[in-house]
Amino acid sequence: RGHTLAVSCCCFSPDGERALSASGDHTIKLWRIADGGLKRTFEGHRSGVFHCSFSPDGERVLSASNDQTLKLWRIADGSMEKSFDLHTDLCTCCCFSPDGSRVLSASFDKTLRLWSVASGAATSLVGHSSFVLWCCFSPDGARCLSASSDHTLKLWRAEDGTVERTLQGHTDRVSCCCFSPEGGLVLSASRDRTLRLWSSTDGALLAVLAGHADDVTRCCASPDGT
Repeated sequence: RGHTLAVSCCCFSPDGERALSASGDHTIKLWRIADGGLKRTFEGHRSGVFHCSFSPDGERVLSASNDQTLKLWRIADGSMEKSFDLHTDLCTCCCFSPDGSRVLSASFDKTLRLWSVASGAATSLVGHSSFVLWCCFSPDGARCLSASSDHTLKLWRAEDGTVERTLQGHTDRVSCCCFSPEGGLVLSASRDRTLRLWSSTDGALLAVLAGHADDVTRCCASPDGT
């Protein structure tokens, strides 16, 4: 315990020894897994924090907030290293590239932005017609994937931010998406009560996983991809 409002997101560190949580109380908290103790609180957002993630080396934290910003934090001392401020509406999701050199953000402003960690320079990924709710990198970092309220997913080239392919088939907003560990498959979750499995190579719909009685909010692939 420690947050004073609802917890919106949580994740494990790459080494599995720590956990990170984001909350409507404007903070991100770092916890020790061994004893559940609070290790550090990151403060600086002006509104609720929707999403958080660790860098691949476990030395930095990234957060996405209702205050329309992403913030990059140093775990060692809790200081804010950088604020990414170009979105014009709340930020819903954020993640690091596999090599940690870039970060990706999704927003209610209907765009994604691909940022350089070193310089803060940004590339805008424009193409969705409604809120972008989720985003992630492919395992090789060459592509980005997004899920939107416009009922679609989009695959983007990370090199230049252009749309490679649009995945259509859901009949309501798409809340979450992920790649399989080898990058050949995409999994999506939707308010239409289904998950869908796609080929990331040609965009073909491979399977519809139906069975939930309500909105499917999250999805993930097993580590072995089976």
